[in-house]
Amino acid sequence: MKSNPSPAERATSLKAIEEIYVDHMANSKAYLKYLDSIPATEKGSISLDSLTYHLAVNIFNNSEYEGAVDCFTEDWGNFRLGYYKNDARYFRAESNNVLKNYPASLQDYEAIINDGENRYKQKSIYKAALIAYHYTEDFEKALKYYKQSEMVSGDAGELFQSQYGALKSAFRLAKNQDIIDYGKKVIQNTAATKDERSAAHYYLAKTYIKTGETENAIPSLTFVDQNTNNNQGAESRYLLAEIQFNKKEYSLAEQQCHYANEKNANYPYWIAKSLLLIADIYFQKEDLLNARAAVEAVLENFVEDADIIKIANEKLNKIKVKEAETNRIKSGSEPFDLQKKTKNEEE
Repeated sequence: MKSNPSPAERATSLKAIEEIYVDHMANSKAYLKYLDSIPATEKGSISLDSLTYHLAVNIFNNSEYEGAVDCFTEDWGNFRLGYYKNDARYFRAESNNVLKNYPASLQDYEAIINDGENRYKQKSIYKAALIAYHYTEDFEKALKYYKQSEMVSGDAGELFQSQYGALKSAFRLAKNQDIIDYGKKVIQNTAATKDERSAAHYYLAKTYIKTGETENAIPSLTFVDQNTNNNQGAESRYLLAEIQFNKKEYSLAEQQCHYANEKNANYPYWIAKSLLLIADIYFQKEDLLNARAAVEAVLENFVEDADIIKIANEKLNKIKVKEAETNRIKSGSEPFDLQKKTKNEEE
């Protein structure tokens, strides 16, 4: 550059100097200062947004994420990064993801989504859905983006995760029709694992029970019972017994309760619920002795659960009232006097 180069040599030299300053030294400001020192150099002919963008990307590629965020943000304010705006937004969002600054990354992803068709839109929709569900817990937004992601995804795994995410978001929002629609999609998707399929059956069953379609819930509850041993499985076993109880199939309900308690050894809450249901079964059969015994077992063994204890005491009071009524009937009956009956017949 100091030897009066030809135009071609000048261009080659400037490109090499730019590479050293920007790619190796990560200092675009020093490069711009150098250009100021060269006579007859017009910075207007140099793409400043390209220069600053590539500097920020170089910092990002070196895993210097805080520096990348600062560089993208500073250069954005100075140059607007016209041609590279969505590239800059995307890499700034990725940097903020690594730094766990999720609201900031979500803001950039959404800006990309709202900027029409571009090469980062599909990825941004999916990542916006993940952040909205897992980190900001904005389930309305998560459902919206998971639905959009399902529509645009070209990857089978990402398509399934979008359907599964939409299902979980809909369940959080109690959107019954979306739960049913996406529950069926997850169950039918060959990419679903056994646990994911069981979760979909659980969400479906809970929704069918809520909407009064208990018969539709039974196959899903049975699937969860047979395929999982987590809390959802424990609850499903109890719910099957509750459905039988509500249908007045008391013997079947009692059998299901005992089966549930055998399987639910690690889930004391659902054992307590089954015992209380057994008490209701015995109460309906007017076996108050065993009904009381089931409730008292709960009161003795589940003292740390205030809600369970409250329900148990309510049931115990109901049993006591019934016992008192039964005793009054017995005590109010006139004793049978065989001698008096014989005397009356003689007269």
